[in-house]
Amino acid sequence: MFEPERDERYHERGCPHFDMRSPVDEHTHVDHFCDCHRFTDPEILRSGSDIAWPAGWTEKEAGEWRREHNLVRPASPPSASVPSRA
Repeated sequence: MFEPERDERYHERGCPHFDMRSPVDEHTHVDHFCDCHRFTDPEILRSGSDIAWPAGWTEKEAGEWRREHNLVRPASPPSASVPSRA
């Protein structure tokens, strides 16, 4: 059976957040930050408005990227930040 290396929020297998249900699933434009996100470009998730950000990106960088790509979030939905595991 095929087992994906990443879950739908781009957490890598082995990350403690891999395949965990997000506490903010009912919201849109959610920013997913995690140290396991070892890719270089932001990944727009299936919702079309939630984004998995590469490890090391800040909320400021994410906001600028959203503005440049017309994916600005309405009001202030929560961020699904994951504390660093360093």
